Amino acid sequence: KEPEAALRASEARVRAVFDQSSLGMLLVDRDGRSIEGNAAFRRLLGYDASELGNIRVSDFTHPADRAAGHLLLDDLFAGRNDGYEAEKRYIAKDGREIWVRVHVSPVRENPGPPQFAVGTIEDISEHELLEEQLRQASKMEALGRLAGGVAHDFNNLLTVVNGYADLLVVSLDGDERAADAIEIRRAGSRAAELTAQLLAFGRRSKRALEPVDLNGRIEAMAPMLRRLLGEDIEFMVTFDQTLGAV
Repeated sequence: KEPEAALRASEARVRAVFDQSSLGMLLVDRDGRSIEGNAAFRRLLGYDASELGNIRVSDFTHPADRAAGHLLLDDLFAGRNDGYEAEKRYIAKDGREIWVRVHVSPVRENPGPPQFAVGTIEDISEHELLEEQLRQASKMEALGRLAGGVAHDFNNLLTVVNGYADLLVVSLDGDERAADAIEIRRAGSRAAELTAQLLAFGRRSKRALEPVDLNGRIEAMAPMLRRLLGEDIEFMVTFDQTLGAV
């Protein structure tokens, strides 16, 4: 009787570990059918015990991860691996996509091939989100370096363009073509402002914030836009005189 009582106590401890674990745990057969999942796993996916018993692992695995999961599980039951770890996506009952890290081990009731596999499932969705944010931040940093490098070289070219535009404005003083040269100079100035913004984006220069008069900026652009649009298009600008600076 004492060994029987000890066995029952041992089974109760194992059951308590399975049921009360904060990590999801799932027992499956060689066909991937869910035999039993603990409370943490059911909470993770939103299934109750009766629903979980009628589905396979592939049913709640993201379609893009099913093939790799099948291969690893087949290798485990064939004895080609003695357990594995993988990161994959599960689809919860409500359709949410959940990133998980699974540790799968074989379960043998006697010598020979395993009859079952048990997996512990850790929700790493937040970790994946942080990694994706880090990847995006790295891309933005690389883009900033590229923009800064291009802007620096372009700024050197603009220095020449603006310098000769200044000389052209002076040499055409009193000539009707002077207005065209002034527009070239204004366009060069706006281009220089744009490169300054790109350099600031690429963190190659410090950008001071200052009030901007939108009406003034648009009014300065209007003559150039009129010329670009041509005489067959009527171009009118109406300003809101109460508009404040930004």
